[in-house]
Amino acid sequence: MSLLEGLIATLILLTGMVGVLQGVAVASLQNSMATRQARASTIATELIAAMEGQGRKRLLGTLGLFITPQCSSTVPSGVTAFTGSLTSTPGAASAPPPSLTAQGFTAGQTCYIDFDALGASYRGLTPGYSLQDNTTYQRMVAVWQHPTNPEVLYVGVNVGWRDAGQVRLVKRFTAIYDTSTNQTNLEF
Repeated sequence: MSLLEGLIATLILLTGMVGVLQGVAVASLQNSMATRQARASTIATELIAAMEGQGRKRLLGTLGLFITPQCSSTVPSGVTAFTGSLTSTPGAASAPPPSLTAQGFTAGQTCYIDFDALGASYRGLTPGYSLQDNTTYQRMVAVWQHPTNPEVLYVGVNVGWRDAGQVRLVKRFTAIYDTSTNQTNLEF
């Protein structure tokens, strides 16, 4: 009888231990997902800060980030899975700013940039982007004009990665103003 009781107690103990181990596995998975999301958020914030630091004149200038060939009117094939809501940007009826018009953009177009496909000089904008980040994350930038105020450029940044077979995204947005028309001559 005591042998049977010992066997039953062992089965109950093993069942409990399996539940605990499954909980540890789920917690570990959730922790790694949270770590990747936090890193993606940091990367997006660094990229926004780097573009804001460049300023509108540099970004739209001759060697700027928001010009062709880096700036495409269609989503680059390398980042199509990571576009999220950036394909339905506002301002479809407004014309792009003159510097984008000079680059061949027409009304309603959005400038899409596969940031990771750019040369090393642009990757240097965000020095914290490591080789491990390069294999895990994809950075995608979209630029479009404010629908009623052509002096304002909206910039959307998506940082995406694949996690558990699904695409995950961190989205950040900013506005870059034309300092000559905002009467402050300061970019903010």
